[in-house]
Amino acid sequence: MTDKPIKRQQQVNQTVELLLAGLSQEMTQRSYQNITISSVSQAAGVSRRTFYRHFHSVDELLQLKVDHFVVRLYQSIQKQQPQNFELLIVAVFNFCQHQANFLKMLADNQKLYLVQQVLLTHTDQSLLPMDDVDSNDLIYYFGSGGISNIIIYWTQRDFQQTAAEVQLMAHRLNQHLQVITQQ
Repeated sequence: MTDKPIKRQQQVNQTVELLLAGLSQEMTQRSYQNITISSVSQAAGVSRRTFYRHFHSVDELLQLKVDHFVVRLYQSIQKQQPQNFELLIVAVFNFCQHQANFLKMLADNQKLYLVQQVLLTHTDQSLLPMDDVDSNDLIYYFGSGGISNIIIYWTQRDFQQTAAEVQLMAHRLNQHLQVITQQ
């Protein structure tokens, strides 16, 4: 009896993964505005009815896909435990470089802004852990805005920089922030 809910949850997870893969496939073949629930369902190998059991719209499915991206980004960084700002930026770059196709698809469809929105919804997994979250909202907004803008910058330039160049850029950025905060 206890195995049934576990098996059902595994089936739900598998269906959601199929739909996410179907959305990815569709995003490589057509512009986002031309993607339909039917096309995602067909690419995923499920019925429209199955799609509607889990999602209300393609936008909701895309939101989940971006959410998964951000969660994996945070997990990757937490696993690496960068010791300073420069290494943090390099860790973000390395992760995003491996996700360049997805980020490019978002950019091509004017959806890259979703990354920043989702970064702000995961302050509990922030790269800047703080005890008093309420009084530090501005810091979270500044940090997530900075990270998302750097991701946009890299995406627009097709991740042409090397990790060493990114580390140098992060070092210069860190120096600049130190100078302006000491004034």
